Amino acid sequence: MSRRLAAILSVAALLLSVAPATAVEPLSGAIFTTEVICDGTNINIYSDKEDVYLDGGPVHEGAAGLPDGDYYVKVTEPDGTLLGTSVGSGDDTPVLVVGGEFDTCYQLSAILIKASDSTPGYDTTTNGGGVYKVWVCTDSEFTASQCKTDNFKVNEGDEETETFEGCLSGEKFYDSNNDGDKGLPADEPPIAGWEIFIQLPDGSVTSEVTDADGRWEHCVESEDFADIDGTYHIAEGIPNPADDWVQTYPDEQQDWVDNGAASDGSIGVSVSTTTRSYSVTVPSGLEDSWFVTGLDFGNNCQVTPGGRTIGFWSNKNGQSLITAGDMTALNAFYLANGAGTDTNFTASLLSQKKAAYKSWLLSATATNMAYMLSAQMSATYLNLQHGFTSNVNVTTSCGSFDGGDGFCTVSELIQYAQYLITNDPLCLSTCTERGEQQRVKNLFDLINNGGTIVFPPGTCLTPEAYNSPFAFT
Repeated sequence: MSRRLAAILSVAALLLSVAPATAVEPLSGAIFTTEVICDGTNINIYSDKEDVYLDGGPVHEGAAGLPDGDYYVKVTEPDGTLLGTSVGSGDDTPVLVVGGEFDTCYQLSAILIKASDSTPGYDTTTNGGGVYKVWVCTDSEFTASQCKTDNFKVNEGDEETETFEGCLSGEKFYDSNNDGDKGLPADEPPIAGWEIFIQLPDGSVTSEVTDADGRWEHCVESEDFADIDGTYHIAEGIPNPADDWVQTYPDEQQDWVDNGAASDGSIGVSVSTTTRSYSVTVPSGLEDSWFVTGLDFGNNCQVTPGGRTIGFWSNKNGQSLITAGDMTALNAFYLANGAGTDTNFTASLLSQKKAAYKSWLLSATATNMAYMLSAQMSATYLNLQHGFTSNVNVTTSCGSFDGGDGFCTVSELIQYAQYLITNDPLCLSTCTERGEQQRVKNLFDLINNGGTIVFPPGTCLTPEAYNSPFAFT
């Protein structure tokens, strides 16, 4: 067996890997309430519950439709209280989607049973404005990320009167450069399927899920303006489990939040930098429809593995921690020197071996990139062994050493570094793999210095479930 192959195999025996997580993609498309002839979208005010029909398809022409298949349906109050469901009706999944669109228009009362007594239809909302929320979902648990929703209002027995409407909206984006600011969509793309929670003035909590463009919107309606004034609190859902997702935005008062109303009035918007949430206060004297946009949230997927530098492992504090077992493991690696040959620490005494390792570390330069890569890699290995570095995913690029999941742990990155070093142990300025060796060396350097690694957009797994940030209420 060659010395280089033996080095790679022995490294694999020393290291552990981290299992990947799985996630479910959010639904594309949209649903909307309509009328019996099904020729309108977003018709959402009715005089009777029997008049409400349901349709669905792409958000707009050319956009993706709903996934084909059978769907569960339920109707709730705006706060999520169940009023009617298709589950247990005799046809649990009454809605069929073919070619991205509903195969027909469905009368809502005909496909549900009441929550109160299981008779056909759905119960009357207790909401003062007569507001209902309809859910169309791929699963019987009505998981938010696997549902599409729409609100509608029924004025049963009432003459047509003026209706006030208030709308809150914003976008969810990936903070690629981790600067706590919102950049261009091409650089910081939208995040779909994230649950946004809204605490209403009466203390009840509802939520919306961001669409394929990262947008969310929540509207309230009432004939009595007193039903829609007051203070609203808006915060993003807390991923469960959190994995490596971190909220980075908002981090200060955002000057592009757009407060709008059809008449004079002041809508107050404030940002909590502690909870990274918004508070919107609608004054009672406004007496007009209103909207607030720009209530945006930013996140990225990041990790800080922790570590200690080359300087630490060459000073007395780090040297005192190095064991005979550590030196045996280091000798199993191919550690290139300035000439590209393998370095072994073979003195008889442990103190002599540690002194030789210190000298080798402090002499490392990037003239031979494989030498500096070896030095940084060896420090990361010691950090792993002594608990200074967590064996977490740190990159999506380590060749065939990623275990097949597309993510590379610290230990898998060490295996990949050994592959690079043994293939090009003397990597000078014209070395083909110099750029890649430098990239991996820089990553080890970042880890050893306790730096934060931000994954590129599109590589993180979208969370499957979210906890309400208002659960304490």
